[in-house]
Amino acid sequence: EMPSGYALHEVISDAQGNAIDYRFLDANPAFEKITGLKIELIIGQTVRTVLPALEDEWIKRYAKVAFSGESDSFENYSADLDKHFQVTAFSPQKDQFAVIFNDISEHKKLQENLTQQKIIAQQSELELATIYQRAPFVMFLVNRDRRIVKVNRATLEMTGLTEEEALGRRPGELFQCIHGTTG
Repeated sequence: EMPSGYALHEVISDAQGNAIDYRFLDANPAFEKITGLKIELIIGQTVRTVLPALEDEWIKRYAKVAFSGESDSFENYSADLDKHFQVTAFSPQKDQFAVIFNDISEHKKLQENLTQQKIIAQQSELELATIYQRAPFVMFLVNRDRRIVKVNRATLEMTGLTEEEALGRRPGELFQCIHGTTG
């Protein structure tokens, strides 16, 4: 497991005291590995210079931590880096914030794939249920005791029974079998 990334920043505000940017003050080697940003090239630089397309949400969220002193933990996506991060931000001193973060992109992909698979399975289940109910021939399911637990519409139409009447019976009880004798 890769160590967490760490970086220290100071918030840059406009004349009205609104956070508009932040400057990189320090970072650990895991920060470089996770983000691909070279530490020696970003220290002293602003995030707007390093990541021009950075979403404003990041700056607002971090500024709140730096100004209030209250820590924050969240998951977020960075379009610039095309990665999902699990982030904890805290303020070591006024107007500064530090972040400890992990790349959770693979976890997110697995989650999305699982969700897609569930949706596909639900659609398939619905299609099969529709086919089962609309099939023009008798179909029923029995349990281990050979009792009927599910019937389709064609079975009910052919037997003249309601679903409640059909459930719990044995298959041979659904139909009146006529045994002819030869003589």
